[in-house]
Amino acid sequence: MENRRSAGSGAVGYGVVLLGVVAFVVGSLAPYVEYTAPMSYSASLYRLLVLRPGTTVEHVGGFLFLFAGVATLALLSIAGLRGSGGSTRVALTAVGVSWSLSWIGTLLGGYQFLSPHKVGYWSTLVSVGVIAAGATIVWVSPLLGGRLPARLFPEPFGREDRSQVGREPDLP
Repeated sequence: MENRRSAGSGAVGYGVVLLGVVAFVVGSLAPYVEYTAPMSYSASLYRLLVLRPGTTVEHVGGFLFLFAGVATLALLSIAGLRGSGGSTRVALTAVGVSWSLSWIGTLLGGYQFLSPHKVGYWSTLVSVGVIAAGATIVWVSPLLGGRLPARLFPEPFGREDRSQVGREPDLP
């Protein structure tokens, strides 16, 4: 007997998170920052965190810092798309929001925001926002009854019934 629920409208959110994960990985491998001294070169975030001089433990730590969170988000998104229950929704929202906040702080504060950043920095920053938006969609979609509202604001008072639009009101 099948015990899974369908992904429903939350599938859009899970797909947005997966899109953000792919963009984050690509951004991590793209040129991230430009160094000019002593010679001019570009370095990716992967190169800065994983391929820098250091011990094997430091390299593994850099790799985990860079990719463990997005791997967790990818697995939760795939589970959500396959129709897992509400615990996947809660886990993806919790991991997505905490991971996104951590990376926003890291990207804006830890790496000199005003230094000459390249496409890798900006695509990584945007992908973090995409993942946060996807996690929000996953969380909010069941609260909206599985659909987005037709309009953000209700009709003005007395105009709820569309059949009465354009008709003269009945006078007492």
